[in-house]
Amino acid sequence: MDILLSPPVTFAFFSLVGIALYGFGRLLAPPFTPTTEKITSYAGGENIQNQRAPFSYQDFFRTALFYTVMEVGAFVIATIPTGQSALWAIVYLVVISVSVATLTFKYD
Repeated sequence: MDILLSPPVTFAFFSLVGIALYGFGRLLAPPFTPTTEKITSYAGGENIQNQRAPFSYQDFFRTALFYTVMEVGAFVIATIPTGQSALWAIVYLVVISVSVATLTFKYD
């Protein structure tokens, strides 16, 4: 009976349930008829010009580094030891605070 609660069996079961629900939803949905209104982007009633927005990974990397530093800091706070070594954890958190301040500073 424990085999039914193992992660692979549970994953397979709920994947099949999800596929069945998706198929049931497709049976209930009306057929798709492409019209110009359905396939155009909606922007609050305004027409969207066909132009590419400039994309930069710099903001993404800053956010990813910020998230990583905050996760490590939360882990350190959660596992802070007692006694003399707690001072080193506090010093580490100060260094993390400086890192977060550096990461969130925006150069213009």
